[in-house]
Order: sequence, then structure tokens, then C-alpha cells
Amino acid sequence: MNIYLVNTPFQLYNSLNFSEELGKNNLNVLLLLCRNEKNLHQVRNSLALTKRFRFVINLSFLMFKPTNIGDEITKKIGFFFCKLIFFMCSITSNIIIGDAHYSKMIRLVQGSIPKEIILLDDGFLTLTYDTAKIAYALKVSLKKITLFTVFKYNLGHVKVLNNSNLFFKTHYSPESLERNPYFVGQPVVELGLISCQAYIDILDKCLHISESSKLTYICHRGESESKLKTLKDSFGECVTFVNLQYSIEFALLDSFKNSIVWFGLYSTALFWVKSVFEENVTVIAVDVTNDVRDEKLKATLKEIYREMVKIDISIIK
Repeated sequence: MNIYLVNTPFQLYNSLNFSEELGKNNLNVLLLLCRNEKNLHQVRNSLALTKRFRFVINLSFLMFKPTNIGDEITKKIGFFFCKLIFFMCSITSNIIIGDAHYSKMIRLVQGSIPKEIILLDDGFLTLTYDTAKIAYALKVSLKKITLFTVFKYNLGHVKVLNNSNLFFKTHYSPESLERNPYFVGQPVVELGLISCQAYIDILDKCLHISESSKLTYICHRGESESKLKTLKDSFGECVTFVNLQYSIEFALLDSFKNSIVWFGLYSTALFWVKSVFEENVTVIAVDVTNDVRDEKLKATLKEIYREMVKIDISIIK
């Protein structure tokens, strides 16, 4: 049995890629541990596009922030019983973890006795994984851990399985490409990383570089309505704003058309689009390393842009 733990649409997507690698004759159980309603909504929408999981169990209500003391106690009791049941089910099973940084996900797995633990590709967050610390937190040997990723690792002490995006490549039906460029939105203003004016300047730069009269802006679920309104007021009819029901990976499997040109900052979606469609698309990322103050984030961004360059994503400043 394979037990998958996910909390975002992208983790769900890579669960399907891993499941496709294993083949269809496996009992797949999916546990949803979404941190908020927006994540849960997109994950549920995406699940409607696949029948790969035999059982889907939604434990997200235990992950949400408690509203009062009574709610907090109820959640703690519920989490304890879930952990107990999970321990019994995990024996002789493979556990596939979507987010190795998520403490509640790690706590649920802690103390279990699985055959193997697979750390799913979680986009650029995967680059920040310290497998030794993760193994210590899970209380398992490093020999039991496999990293499933698109990044070309040679860790030596941990098995690495290449994520070839097999689920998408198996189910995607190519069609004509959209001529208008896309910009992948990110909640960097909401997180206080850059100012709203700097973000407007970046979007304006991409619009001019594209030499197109129109640009399609793909909204991120973490972006605020106030920022999006400011962007709409600033660009008028030059920019069309799109709220997808799914993450980009699932949207392209449904009815959302691919574009020949993609812009953005450091979104995993940019890396994913280029790695899947290769020379059929042009991907341009705006380097915001010098715009952020946090030194740790600066180092992470430098590594992200290095990985982008490796697959021929153009970096501009």
C-alpha cells in the first residue's frame, strides 16, 4: 500500500507522477492535510480530474488554525487518534510525503514503521531539503528515504528517483499555443519581499519585452484582492487577469491553453513549464535577488535562478 500525504495542488500533481512511475496496480491512499481553505479548494478541484486514488481522506480540518480553546483541544485529540491509526496502517506500506518542511505532516509520520519513505518533489522548496535533518525528525534511517525530484541530485547517502512528469506527459493532449504571453503571479508583495510599486514595474517590463499589446496574468491563490485591484487599475485592458480553478499543471490538462511565452519571478511553475515543454516555449524569469533583504532568502534565490539557467530559462534583471 502507498500512503500519500499532500497539502497543495502541486504536491498532488507529483503524487500522480510518482504513482504513474509505480504503475496502476497499487493500492493508493491519499491523505489531505491542507493548511487553508484555498489550498483545499484547488486540491479538490484537481482530484476531479483523476481516479488514481482508491481512498481519499480529508484531514485538513485538523490542520486549520483553531478558533478557540475548545477547538484546539478537539483538534489535538483528533490528531492523536489519526496518528495512532496511521501508525497501524503504515506498517509494510510506503509513505509518500508532499511537504517535508510541514511540521504537522512530519509529526503524523513520526514513529511509524514504513517500508520506505519517499519525499515528493515540492518545486523549489526541494532545494532547501536537508535529508539528514528530515530523517532525524522522522526517526528513520537515511537508507529508508528516497527523493523523487526533477532536480539532478547526486547525494550519495540518499536514493534519488527522477521525476519525469510522467503523469502529465501521459495524459496531456497537445494543441495550438496561445500567442499572448503569460505572467505567473506570486504573493511576494503580500509576504513583504518587495513593494507593490516594484511589482508593477516588473509587470510593466515584461509587457514591454514581450512586444505584445496584451498579457495574461495568472493569479496565485495567495495574492490579495487589494494588490490585484491595484494591478488592474494600473494596466487596464493591457493585462487580463485569470483565476484558475486548478494549479497550472492541472489547468493545462483540462482546458487552459498553453502559451509560447511565460514570464514570472521564481515560481516553480516557470521551471515546470520549461522542463515539460522544452524548446516549444520561451520562459523568462525576472531576478529579484537584489530586491530582498533576507540573506538566507537571497542565497535560496541564487540557487533557484542557477537551476533555471540549467534548463535554458532566460533571466533578466
